[in-house]
Amino acid sequence: MSQKRKLYHLTIADKVHVIQLVEKGNRKKQDIAKEFNIPPNTLSTFIKNKADILKKIEDNKGDNKRDKNIPISGPILKEKAEYFATQFGYSNFKASQGWLGNWKNHHNIIFRKICGESASVNDSLCNEWLGKLTNIIKEYSPDNVFNVDETALFFKCLPDRTFILKGETCSGGKQSKERIAILLGSNMSGSEKIKPLIIGKSKKPRCFKGVKSFPLDYESNKKAWMTGDLFKSWLVKFDQKMRLNQRNVLLFIDNCTAHCTINLKSVRIEFLPPNTTSKLQLMDQGIIQNFKTLYRKEIIRKIVYDIDEGRPCSINLLQSMRMCEKAWCNVQPNTIINCFKKAGFYFNEEQCDGDICLENNDDDDGGYDWQIVADKFNIDHQTTFQSYATINENVEVTGLLTDNEIMGINISNSDSENDENDEPERTLDMITANQAISPLHTVRQFIESVAGVDTSIFEAIGKLEDFVNKQPKTQKLITNYFSTVSNK
Repeated sequence: MSQKRKLYHLTIADKVHVIQLVEKGNRKKQDIAKEFNIPPNTLSTFIKNKADILKKIEDNKGDNKRDKNIPISGPILKEKAEYFATQFGYSNFKASQGWLGNWKNHHNIIFRKICGESASVNDSLCNEWLGKLTNIIKEYSPDNVFNVDETALFFKCLPDRTFILKGETCSGGKQSKERIAILLGSNMSGSEKIKPLIIGKSKKPRCFKGVKSFPLDYESNKKAWMTGDLFKSWLVKFDQKMRLNQRNVLLFIDNCTAHCTINLKSVRIEFLPPNTTSKLQLMDQGIIQNFKTLYRKEIIRKIVYDIDEGRPCSINLLQSMRMCEKAWCNVQPNTIINCFKKAGFYFNEEQCDGDICLENNDDDDGGYDWQIVADKFNIDHQTTFQSYATINENVEVTGLLTDNEIMGINISNSDSENDENDEPERTLDMITANQAISPLHTVRQFIESVAGVDTSIFEAIGKLEDFVNKQPKTQKLITNYFSTVSNK
């Protein structure tokens, strides 16, 4: 059996150096490729993608300092650009005022006052802004007022690792391999929840092999962070969806680095005031935590199921996406309405009255399933279901890259875009329509054996049966027929 060739990953700086050596013309390409231990065709790919490689440098020099509320001015940006140019071997680069202007235009960047959620909350600013809110939303119905926000999720975390991961930041470490970012959003009336966007580290996770339809949207980058480019791409798609539905909507977002503003046709963007996220960010008023509590319940159910089946419990990204989709579906409209109300968003006086009441709320103790899991993992009484459900508190989804990290970012080849080294190779089991219909009949019989089942359940199983029956059926082979006859 032939040994699988070892892959060598070059940093951006290495690739720039390779390109410079080729452009000097005093060495053969084969010798340069041998020096860097890469195939000659890979070297040719670097040369072909020179513009993309240099653009990658620009894309990662961005606004990381802004995530720390550090003021950034034009002179600082120009000085840093010249520093990186020197590090990458470009001695003749000069960061002129023209270069700065073009860079700002290319990345849709404007200079404005420091903003963000890490600074102290300004109560007077909150009250002043809430006083203007009625005029901001008066032209829109509650169905057309939206909010989105990102949050971090330790998607693989099992209960016995609660305190290991508690307070883990976004800046690396073995534990951070289990972290994803997820964008959640809904409208003010709770009638429309936006399809979540998951941001992971691996571009092509092994568990995605063979999958053609995903329950949620997926993007990736080295840090599993929301970036300006990813958010801009998401905005464009959201705008296209609203335009196709002939809707004009209002979208409230945090005033942070990754949240850019671009020209949109059907979406009007309103930034929440700086340093007020904890009070005015609607998703942070209980919607995100409700989602995470429901997600942790799904993990607990999976662990109990695996215990009953006698197999070890593990969670890959595809399984996590399924659980995220289910948890997000189970966030109730009343929870969303009340959290908008808590942030000061009212669409009639009747909604102003009463206390916040969250469905499946945070005081849930996890029930009997939690006790089974706690016994299985020998978890002490200090680790409750709520300590497990709140493990992701204060975990960042954007952060500060060091100079070395910026210079060492890989432009990965397709074969090296998977960093889930701890996940065994697996493919999606291919199920035919004939194989799928039988379990649905079994589920229908089970439903019919339970008293008081709601009509919507029967409608749901009927839709599933219709969907499967519309798929192409696998024809039986003539050899199967003769085999059946011969056995009689």
